[in-house]
Amino acid sequence: MSLAPLPGPERPGHRPRASDPEEVRRLLRSHAFFAPLGEEEREGVLELSHVLRLRRNGVLYTEGEPARSLYLLLSGRVKVVKHSPDGREQTLQVVDPGETFNEAGAVGGTHVATAVALHSSRVLQIPSELLRSLVRSGGPVADAVVAGLAGTVGRLAGLAADLSLLSVTARVARLLLTREDCLVGASGGLSQQEMASLAGTARQVVGRILRRMEEQGVIDLDRGRIRVLDPGRLEQFAQVR
Repeated sequence: MSLAPLPGPERPGHRPRASDPEEVRRLLRSHAFFAPLGEEEREGVLELSHVLRLRRNGVLYTEGEPARSLYLLLSGRVKVVKHSPDGREQTLQVVDPGETFNEAGAVGGTHVATAVALHSSRVLQIPSELLRSLVRSGGPVADAVVAGLAGTVGRLAGLAADLSLLSVTARVARLLLTREDCLVGASGGLSQQEMASLAGTARQVVGRILRRMEEQGVIDLDRGRIRVLDPGRLEQFAQVR
């Protein structure tokens, strides 16, 4: 396992440390794709992979580029996004440590979206051909990969339904109900800009919705942090179409 840097502006005081091989082994053992493997096979995965260090806002890969890797997030947080021709951004996924991403690209050969680090992050880069080889071998690993891809399709179908059927207010309310990282502010979670990207709207719109919720006693805004005061009312907001 080797360690390689990637470019991108870095926040002072957040320089990633060298990766602990035991930490990587633990994450591989606990992940559905690699848990069925024997220790020797997982060591083989480790030998063929290497750790990339991403600075905050560093781009890991770009939509349309050839995809040669599956990624396992070791630390930090990464967002997977699509961009419109006029520069608007829609977040498809926010990846937390221990989760893999780019399964579709690794299998299909082309990146279908762009991956950007939300914070200083470390990712394990696993060769696509290794994943394809495990799938071709069949058994529980292939089943886990198919289940993972099916889960991705289901999540994207849910996102498409929310964007087309729910109001922006409902989408913001659902973020507050389902994502704790929306409540803690940009220092440790998601900023209003990142919430807007998840909700498919502009940051200014999210700001107006949050202020309106605060005026109605549903939430409290305190220096970027959000405290839910009335969960029942927030649930009602989440149903607005």
